[in-house]
Amino acid sequence: MAFRAPFPRFIDKTRMVGPFEVDEAAFIVGSVGFMLVAGFALNINVAVAMLIGLVLGIVIALSIKALKKNFADGYLYHLAYKKGLHHPLADNPTVRVKHPNYIKNNIKIMPSGYMKTLVE
Repeated sequence: MAFRAPFPRFIDKTRMVGPFEVDEAAFIVGSVGFMLVAGFALNINVAVAMLIGLVLGIVIALSIKALKKNFADGYLYHLAYKKGLHHPLADNPTVRVKHPNYIKNNIKIMPSGYMKTLVE
């Protein structure tokens, strides 16, 4: 007799909130909450402020979804590292790291010992 156990179909898939993953939906909730507070603080009609927050949150969530779909895992960390906003070895991730000029200006440098073209 074989042992049968339920096995999840997608192990690495994150939880979904509607059509968005949880981290994408957090931007929608956060922007609506931010605009709610801003609506009270700036004496704006709260319904209009929340609608603006909802639209802004959906635009941000769709942008993040497109980034995740079109680029490899860890692309946002790579982009932050390239811009000098995050360094993986820094104790404090808010520390701005100075990069050499060849990284800032996107000058392609060939490491020594490598050839430019493939020779068969």
